[in-house]
Amino acid sequence: MTKLATFSDLPPEIIHLILGHVESPHDLLSFLRVFPHLAPSLPLAQTHAAGKAWICAGERDKETILHLTAEQGDSAMLAALLANPSTDPNRLATIPFSTFSPSTDGRTLGGRTFPGHNRTPLSLAAHNGHLGAVQSLLAHPSTDASIAKRPTHMHTPLALAACAGHLAITTLLLARPETDAESRGAALGWAAVNGHAAVVALLLARDDVDPNVEEHRTRHTPLALAATGGHCDVVAMLLAREDVNTDAIGLEDFTPLCFAARMGHRDVVEMLLGHGGVDPNGRSATEMSPLMCAVSRGHGEVVGVLLRREDVRVEQRDGQGKTALLWAVQLGRVEAMRMLLLRGDVDVNVRDSAGAPVMGIVARRGRVDMLTLLTQRDDVDVSIRDGSGMSALALAASGGGVEAVAFLLRQGLDVNARDDKGFTPLMLAAKRGRTAVVKMLMEFDGVDFHAKDVKGKSVLVAAAESGQVEVVALLLERGCVDINARDRSGRTALAVAMDDKGRWAIDPLGEKSDYDAVAKLLLEYGGVVDI
Repeated sequence: MTKLATFSDLPPEIIHLILGHVESPHDLLSFLRVFPHLAPSLPLAQTHAAGKAWICAGERDKETILHLTAEQGDSAMLAALLANPSTDPNRLATIPFSTFSPSTDGRTLGGRTFPGHNRTPLSLAAHNGHLGAVQSLLAHPSTDASIAKRPTHMHTPLALAACAGHLAITTLLLARPETDAESRGAALGWAAVNGHAAVVALLLARDDVDPNVEEHRTRHTPLALAATGGHCDVVAMLLAREDVNTDAIGLEDFTPLCFAARMGHRDVVEMLLGHGGVDPNGRSATEMSPLMCAVSRGHGEVVGVLLRREDVRVEQRDGQGKTALLWAVQLGRVEAMRMLLLRGDVDVNVRDSAGAPVMGIVARRGRVDMLTLLTQRDDVDVSIRDGSGMSALALAASGGGVEAVAFLLRQGLDVNARDDKGFTPLMLAAKRGRTAVVKMLMEFDGVDFHAKDVKGKSVLVAAAESGQVEVVALLLERGCVDINARDRSGRTALAVAMDDKGRWAIDPLGEKSDYDAVAKLLLEYGGVVDI
């Protein structure tokens, strides 16, 4: 009986003919793992067979069998393929990759996915930490370790190895003569932002690495990148260099201290503050100080560290005219606000750029917890008014904060205080449909039901004018208002409610308007249009 021949017994030309029908590099690689002796003799069409195009790539930008082998770290197969004279070790492909920066507190920072243009097999092996594969590729006389089109030096094999913290591979690539200054700088930035201290130390020990090199996209220095990631050991290495710019500002307009404060890295903040060259009030182009950065993000520990420094200027304003206290108030950072108010040089009556005082801002938002903190300061002006003459009580009433209104009444604020238009807190609450506040104020001793604004409008007219049927009902049931009182234009509440040209626009912060129901109710109680 004749013995059947195995596949490997077939003539090479037949095998290559069969391989010509294997379309995918993945399938081809699987085939070669069964028959590795065929790798050195693959024709050019096979070694450069195009696979998946990831991002609008042309035929030449697709991954090949060599890219797959390098990415997987198969050193033996890689060596066999590189022995093939038709293999181009510098073949480019578009293969996306992601990066992330694990901070010391366990968070993941700055994750990004890059399109991955100009990926060589060497860049894939270096990024994935395959030392043997890197050595095999570097042993090939045609391998170029620096292929990357400007401004993507951050994507060179060296930069990607440093990004992933592969010390041995970084060392190998640094020894290559084609490695340029831009690639070394990108490697330092990547290593710094990812907290790879050993790689950073390796790079800083060289005379040809600039410790202040700027990342091409953000213009951040290694110190700024390390501070953002919260990497104390890397920050310490950089601060030990006399030539490091400690207050460098990149495109995001923050100093390294601002970045650390913004991210809540207390240890890094303390380390930077302990360095004599760091400005504790160093501002960004938006003029936000480190203190403002910490307050705006609610990082209480960092706020505390900064406030313990007497040279930290707590009344410094940013480009929007905000102080640290205004940032705390507007973003609801109660703990930061509490710590700020413990500093006697913090102005508790500070106003924003529109003239609104802290007390008014807090009252409008109904924040009793913040009002309590403010009133614990002896120098707070509880009667302070905003640019429209509105008191904190008026703002609380307009905003509908029942508890805030009750708190301010207990503080002794004038229940009938008028703003520049003559509105009282009761009128403002009525106009905005704040029914619960209206009920509370109606029960307060001394409230003036007959007050009128500068146009002669009463509280009933204010409620009717904005279609607030529940408030109108409360006032009429109480019998405390003159239903047919006229304003200076001679109009009654009913006339106002029926005049669709004079109606108020519905305020998204107020209650829904119902003018027909208001008119019907006024008619039931004897309201008239003309007397």
